[in-house]
Amino acid sequence: MKAYTTLSKGSNNSDVKYLQEQLNLFYHSSISVDGYFGDITEEYVKKFQADCCLKVDGIVGSPTWSYLDAIVPYSQKQHSTLSQSSSNNPSEVKYLQARLNQAKRQGKSGTTTIAVDGNFGNTTVTRVKQFQSDFHLSADGIVGNKTWTILEDALLKS
Repeated sequence: MKAYTTLSKGSNNSDVKYLQEQLNLFYHSSISVDGYFGDITEEYVKKFQADCCLKVDGIVGSPTWSYLDAIVPYSQKQHSTLSQSSSNNPSEVKYLQARLNQAKRQGKSGTTTIAVDGNFGNTTVTRVKQFQSDFHLSADGIVGNKTWTILEDALLKS
């Protein structure tokens, strides 16, 4: 992982531009990529921290950078089928968990926030089934193409 500087409101440098690009990829948003860490960038950082179960302080230090680097690439990739019984990529499971938390934060599915730990355990299965049920999918706990498509459409095209 690249060594990044700690960023907070008022920061103004190339790392802020990279941060803004990453947040735009993850949220399919249009934060101005100007290198200035203002109110809108802070708002998106806090959303990301909440969705990843990080300390929500608007400060981009090592934990936030680590999650950005691990999961944002999955915003641009074809997803694998994930389930409790398969050997999953932990970073892709973190991406799924953050998206499920985003659905909860947006009031679209679920009432509990789950750990973003890369482990497709019982809690993740329960949240996947809840999401599938809320969106009238077969609630089997397996995240295949249909579940991925509905999950991302529900969150990103709102």
